[in-house]
Amino acid sequence: MRKNKCNVILLTVVISICICSTAYAANIPKLNIDKYPVYIRSKISKVINEASSNYAGTAAKYKEVDIIDVGKVKSIDKNQKSLSVDFGSESPITVKTNQKDEVAKLSEGSYVTVYGKLNFESEKKKTVSIKADHLVKKNDKLLFDYYIYGSKNAYSDSNSILVSLANNRIKYRIPKKWSETEPKNYDKIFNNKIYSNKTGKCYYMNLASGDAEPEVFCIFYFDNNYFLEQSGDKDRTADIEKEIINNICPEDTKNAKLWPFPTENSTSSTGVKFDHYVANYDNYRIEFAFTPVKGHDTNDNGGICVMIHMYNNDSIKPDDVLYVMNSLSISG
Repeated sequence: MRKNKCNVILLTVVISICICSTAYAANIPKLNIDKYPVYIRSKISKVINEASSNYAGTAAKYKEVDIIDVGKVKSIDKNQKSLSVDFGSESPITVKTNQKDEVAKLSEGSYVTVYGKLNFESEKKKTVSIKADHLVKKNDKLLFDYYIYGSKNAYSDSNSILVSLANNRIKYRIPKKWSETEPKNYDKIFNNKIYSNKTGKCYYMNLASGDAEPEVFCIFYFDNNYFLEQSGDKDRTADIEKEIINNICPEDTKNAKLWPFPTENSTSSTGVKFDHYVANYDNYRIEFAFTPVKGHDTNDNGGICVMIHMYNNDSIKPDDVLYVMNSLSISG
C-alpha cells in the first residue's frame, strides 16, 4: 500500500514528554462528538419564527444541530416525560426527555437550561419540539457561543483563531490560549513531506493550561497521492487509517487484537464524519480521529485529515479538542 514510509510523527517526541505510568481502564474514545456534543447557543424563539415562514428550510438547517437555551417551565406532564417551556416565542415548546430525576427538581415557574436537538415533527402543522439530552434547573447566563454539558469551559469564535491547512482544504478553530503552544521543531515531529508543505500542526496544550501533566493535540493531512503506491488504495480508508496507527504506535498490538476498527464513529453538527480509535504508546494514551478529504479532480486522490490527542492522565477531559473538532470543515 505504501509508496513512501509514512513516518508521520516521530515517536521520540512522545517519549520526551512521558512523565508517569498510567493504566487505562477501557478503550473508549473521548472524542466521540455524538456522545459528547458541543452545544451551540441558540435562541429557540428565533428558530420557531423562522420555521413559521420556512419550515422545510429551517428543519434542514437545524435538525442535526446540538443546541442549548434557557427557558421557563410552564407545565410538566404527569408522567414526567415531557414539559412545556417558554423560550420567548408566541407559544411554549414541548421538551421531551427521559431524565425523570431532573424533571422532578422542576416546578412551574422554574428556569431550566436545556441541552438537546430540535425535532421538526410536522410541516403541515409547523410543529417543533425539543429532544433533550440534559436538563439543568438553572437560569444560566449564556454568554458564549458553545457549551459542553458538565464542563466548566465555554467557547466563542470571537475568542478563537481560524487555522487552515493543505491549501485551505482543512480549516478549524483553536482557542486563542493555544496560540503560543506550538513547538519550534516541526522538522523533528513530522516527516519531511508534511513538514515542508506545512500540512500539519501540533499544540502542547498543557502549556496553555499550566498543568504539569503533558497533553498534546496534533492535526495533519495524509496525502494519498504521496503516501499510497496504488491509486486504487485510496478507497481502502480503514486500511490506511490502520497503517497510520501502526506507524505511530508500532508496539500497540494488544488493542489491535482486542478491539474492532474503528472503535466508534461519530458525526459533527456540520456533517463531518469521524472514525475513532484509541491506542497506547509506552505510558501515553493516544486517541485518533480520522475524516476523509476528497480529491479536487481525477488526478487528485485526496487524503485523510488525522487528529491525535495524546496524554498520560486518564482524568483529562478533552473539551478544547471537542471544540476544535466541532469547528472542523473539509473541502475537496
